[in-house]
Amino acid sequence: MESARNVLNQMPHWFSLRGPDDDAAAITISFCEALVPDDLFVQDLRPENHSFQGSAPFSSTTLVREEPGVFQERDIALLLQRIFAPHDIYLNPERITDGEEIADLIVASPTSVIFVQAKDSPNTEKALRNTLERKRATALKSLRKAVGQMRGAFRYLRSQSPMRMTVAGAEIALSLDEKSARGLVITKELFPQDYSDYTPALLQLSGESGIPCVALDYPELHMYTAHLLDEYSFLGALDRVYAVGSDLGTFPRLRFGLTESQPDISLQPGTRRQSDLAQ
Repeated sequence: MESARNVLNQMPHWFSLRGPDDDAAAITISFCEALVPDDLFVQDLRPENHSFQGSAPFSSTTLVREEPGVFQERDIALLLQRIFAPHDIYLNPERITDGEEIADLIVASPTSVIFVQAKDSPNTEKALRNTLERKRATALKSLRKAVGQMRGAFRYLRSQSPMRMTVAGAEIALSLDEKSARGLVITKELFPQDYSDYTPALLQLSGESGIPCVALDYPELHMYTAHLLDEYSFLGALDRVYAVGSDLGTFPRLRFGLTESQPDISLQPGTRRQSDLAQ
């Protein structure tokens, strides 16, 4: 078990060391025939996939995404729907004052509220061929932009009580006085070796607002919502990540699988060992 965990910890760094010689030695696979017809269109009409607030009654998706934001926001809502009731999830809520978006999503359960700011990048062949350095720079830029937008959401929250917003044209007043608040930034991808760069902006915003903020990439959010079965465990996982990040100055990643029970914290280079954290 311990050896398997060590291998998984080192694999991202191993892949990040790939160079021109590795690329030259790589095997090229060409897909000559489409697996499905190019003119196939699939539309989702299932009510259970469109029951969160602000959702259209139907949707469609595509693999190639020139403008990915709308697709990503809906995908995130569906993942959160594994944990939270659909009527507690608000898509693209807007300020009453000026019609600008408060956040990409707001999740407001009876006991908590989560402000979700999502950042994606195009899913195209050109984007997939970007260098690792370019992808890392894009991830950091996206996260910092999302933190700035989250700061605006928190200011709006502080400006009134209850918080008034419109969702799909309907005005809603959310009473948040008795709810614990959190901020969650979701990006397309984050890189383990760069968590020391991601953390300061999130901790600064948390300190300014008094609201804990963490960041996950989309694959992490999928793992959280696939393995954590209720709101209590989901919020507990976010709080655990925030607490360790506040203590060490670098947010960790939770690892699901290859653990005895609860999710394991995968620490970044230079941080303390798991046994130290257990103390």
